[in-house]
Amino acid sequence: MRRCMAATFAAMLLFLLPSCGSENSKTVDIQQLADELAEKIQYEDTMTAMSQEKLGHYFTLPENSTVIGYMSSGTTAEEIIVGECADDAGAAALHDTLGAFLNEQKDAFKNYMPEEVERLEHSVLRQSGRYVALCVTADMDTANSVIDTYLK
Repeated sequence: MRRCMAATFAAMLLFLLPSCGSENSKTVDIQQLADELAEKIQYEDTMTAMSQEKLGHYFTLPENSTVIGYMSSGTTAEEIIVGECADDAGAAALHDTLGAFLNEQKDAFKNYMPEEVERLEHSVLRQSGRYVALCVTADMDTANSVIDTYLK
């Protein structure tokens, strides 16, 4: 009887274990997410694609990460940054870095464009597993909707 119960338990584990961590193993096309944020939201400023190298001048990128970004010309605080990291810890580090970047931007804009601080305060910054998305826009509803499609 014990052997039968042990065998049944072992068989159940075989079926349950593959589902563990399935949320974090989801693959997200970060280029598609960034492009969709750029296309579906109407920005006040022109958004320009930035290379990962240029983005690295603004903030420290985790090792083995891929980051895609669009930045405004500087007349607004509008930005899109989407990253894929090697693991959840790298994504958490990128999330923290982008949070600090937002705080620096608030400090910078409050002196010469205070109206942009509100946009920065209501930006969308989300992490899901190995992925991070940031969208600074006045259209938070659309940004949330697009990001939810990929990161939920």
